[in-house]
Amino acid sequence: MVKVLGICASPRRNGNSEFILDSFLEGAKAVRGSSIKKIFLGDLVIKFCQEGECCYKSGECVLNDDMRVIYKDVDDADIIVISAPIYFGSIPAQLKLLIDRFQPHWIKKEVLKEPPLVEKKREGAFLCVSASDRDDFFKNARQVVRNLYAVLSIKYHGEIYCSGVNDKGDIKNNKDIMSRAYKLGEDLVKKF
Repeated sequence: MVKVLGICASPRRNGNSEFILDSFLEGAKAVRGSSIKKIFLGDLVIKFCQEGECCYKSGECVLNDDMRVIYKDVDDADIIVISAPIYFGSIPAQLKLLIDRFQPHWIKKEVLKEPPLVEKKREGAFLCVSASDRDDFFKNARQVVRNLYAVLSIKYHGEIYCSGVNDKGDIKNNKDIMSRAYKLGEDLVKKF
């Protein structure tokens, strides 16, 4: 069973980020032998990283919130796809908050020199939408996501960037992008 985890980092429900993610997950689901889970970060309670230095000793986060579930979901997944809009030239706060909370994973890898938490083949993708057509904004966002995947030992497989979408549902009119997202989901599951 190939486990696919979709993370929607948009602050708004039923927006372009969620629609493109749903298309990716539909493609993944179309392949026999896959299980799909979708997380909407806006529904969760995630505290700010406190850099309490506890994780420097144990490699474990001491905060007790919804990240406990996310840590498990990320560790269990074979494929992780993050979908986010561009906010002020990069990722939205919801996604940055999630990424910062993976600091204990970085500590385990880089400071404590422990083996990877998950020793299996894992792949990741990034889906990004923006009202503007500034490629440099997308590059900023992509680099942050790639850094997360590197820390988690997830191979960065691919990305889809759709500019020029602002109003809710605009992306549904872009059949090419929606089709590419579906195919990326399908292709990633077929690799396993």
